[in-house]
Amino acid sequence: MALLLKSEPSAAAITPPVGMNRQMQPAAAPRMTGASRLRPQFSDEDLDMARSLSALHIRYGIAHEAVPYLMMIRRERPQDIETTRLLALAMLKLGKWNEADHLLSELDVLAARSGNPDGFGRLEALWRSLVLFKTNRFREARDWFSKFTSAKGY
Repeated sequence: MALLLKSEPSAAAITPPVGMNRQMQPAAAPRMTGASRLRPQFSDEDLDMARSLSALHIRYGIAHEAVPYLMMIRRERPQDIETTRLLALAMLKLGKWNEADHLLSELDVLAARSGNPDGFGRLEALWRSLVLFKTNRFREARDWFSKFTSAKGY
């Protein structure tokens, strides 16, 4: 009997199966394209649901839970007045006066762009007076509060 010794392994012993070969080669791995790096697209229904959920969070005293949802909606719809209003209210509830002031300023600009020449409504005027009072701008706070209390509204 002759003993057969193989000096070289067969090609089948070296080559991995086809599926494994693709997994091991970095060049064969799928590359991320520009489209796959984009943010997910949300439907209008999804965004409305997130806004409604955020409004409930604010109403029931957990405004910190609403902020991420509202920020997501603002990224998708930067011109949305209702989302900006809810985010400003959430910041007021959280005591983040500077952020609320910035959002109320944006809200005034958005309202003017949407065809409301007066900008703020009475409620937003009250919010603005509160923010100004909390940031020690008392004269401005008094002016905004007088707009809130005026008989004809603002």
